[in-house]
Amino acid sequence: MKTGTMMLIISLIGNFMLGSIWLRRAIRSEITPIMAKPTSPISALPKAPRTSTDAEAWKQLSAHGDTDFVQELKAGGFPPEIIGLMVRERLDERFSASLKTLMAGRRIVPYWKNGYPFAHEPDDPNFLLQRRAHDREYNEAYEALVGNDPTLIPAAVQRRYGNLSLAKIQAIEAINVDYGDLRSQIRNKTQGIPFPEDAEEYALLDREKRADLEQALTPGEFANYDLRSSDTANKVRDRLQNFNPSEQEFKALYQVEKDFDQRYANATLTADESRNLREAQVQQVLTPDRFADYQVKTAGGYYGLLQLTNGLGLPESAVGDVIRLDRDVTSRANTIRGDLTLAPAARDAQLADLANEATTKLTTTLGQQGFSQYRLQAGWLMQLQPPASGAPKK
Repeated sequence: MKTGTMMLIISLIGNFMLGSIWLRRAIRSEITPIMAKPTSPISALPKAPRTSTDAEAWKQLSAHGDTDFVQELKAGGFPPEIIGLMVRERLDERFSASLKTLMAGRRIVPYWKNGYPFAHEPDDPNFLLQRRAHDREYNEAYEALVGNDPTLIPAAVQRRYGNLSLAKIQAIEAINVDYGDLRSQIRNKTQGIPFPEDAEEYALLDREKRADLEQALTPGEFANYDLRSSDTANKVRDRLQNFNPSEQEFKALYQVEKDFDQRYANATLTADESRNLREAQVQQVLTPDRFADYQVKTAGGYYGLLQLTNGLGLPESAVGDVIRLDRDVTSRANTIRGDLTLAPAARDAQLADLANEATTKLTTTLGQQGFSQYRLQAGWLMQLQPPASGAPKK
């Protein structure tokens, strides 16, 4: 590959990170000089500056049939993400007239109302169905252009599906689209006011979707897909964003979460109960050091504390000290509140003592300035204060 083409590709990849709209303009302005001479392959990038032939060159490239259009881009060494954007540029032009017709006279949901920006107004209940049908046709055209070529599977798709064949990926996507449409119909029917029977419909759809996926894949393929793309996997990834797990740790914690969801699906648990039950299982699959790290870095206040301690120039260990203190003091406070043998005055006195102890330890760890800032965001510390007394008697 020539140096000019490599520089173009690097430039396009960098531009891609700035946003797809800007990138499409950049791609068009960069690619058209390549096609200025119909006999030149796309990899032969001239060093001449852009000229007025750009529009004509893009027109020449666009005049290729679908297969030749993609092959020209592949021959130029463009990565899948860039080729995908250029294919979408081609399809945007092809579908622009039908989209314009569909959107004609459409009343967009105003900014002060809740709803998808292109959602219908109440007097046009068929618009979302028509829009989904249009989008499905667009996506099918995209798959016909790109989806059947194994060399054009973007990294993001590989991350989601692993080593599944294109046929299996397309089958999964079709199932996801179909059930996504059904869920949208339920949402459209409720008009933002769901009822218990709607939750039952969602649950039924989820069970049927899972059954369809299991039928489309082998047990091993389904397990791998579930590990990568299920709601459980996404929930675990979100929880572990600060924990930075290894692949083996992620797999173990995913299984813990999956077992937890199945075991306590119908249980009514408090946040503390849920956390404690889950951590009892997590402790079995992590080393002691990693479990201690897990407890700190999955705590709800971790990120805010990290910002606070960084701003104060304190070591990261201070974050763990505060989070462990929070858990210890909160647990002891709950024990005091649950002790029915205590008189109200005795209970308030013990909670006040606990608040003083926490204040002393927090000030030692964070310093006076740090404590003053942290106190504003520490809900658990505020809960240690006794309730306000009644109004004075007259």
